[in-house]
Amino acid sequence: MGVTVSLMLLLFLINLIFPLIVEVIGSGGFSQWFMQEETPLWSDIFSMVFSIALIPLTISTTWYYLNLVRDGNPGIPEVFAIYKDGKTSFKLIGASILQAIFIFYGHYY
Repeated sequence: MGVTVSLMLLLFLINLIFPLIVEVIGSGGFSQWFMQEETPLWSDIFSMVFSIALIPLTISTTWYYLNLVRDGNPGIPEVFAIYKDGKTSFKLIGASILQAIFIFYGHYY
């Protein structure tokens, strides 16, 4: 149970806190970031690339929880093992993008 909570905290830090820190630093500090009315273009591009790079992590986290429910004994290093082989990561990213295209395409036609 504690490992699962730790994984959720780690994913929170990776998904929310890290991009926020990058955006604040890139904006010129907290006061500049707080006073801006629109998100800078570079921040939007960084967020999109970062979200795409996290697709394998999201999928491996799902595998972790499925293994946990199926009475397995997964470890947190297994969640990040997906990035050891670059081909698998890119295949997952490509498959997820294709899935999204098919879902949106099927929705409109």
